[in-house]
Amino acid sequence: MNDDKLKKIVKTTEPKIFNDIFPKIFNNVAEESYKQSQEAYTSLFQDTTKYNIIMQVLADYVYSKMRK
Repeated sequence: MNDDKLKKIVKTTEPKIFNDIFPKIFNNVAEESYKQSQEAYTSLFQDTTKYNIIMQVLADYVYSKMRK
């Protein structure tokens, strides 16, 4: 939420385009967090359904909060 590049993307794109870009951003952040807390993220990376649901919920949340 504090990433200036992400803020710019949100303010200059429509939700569909953001949702196309967000998976890469989410993956990068999730991987970095995984390195910091492997046990907490193991189940996230092992369960594709959970991963995709969390990613979509976060995409919607980040987009709506940063669009304001």
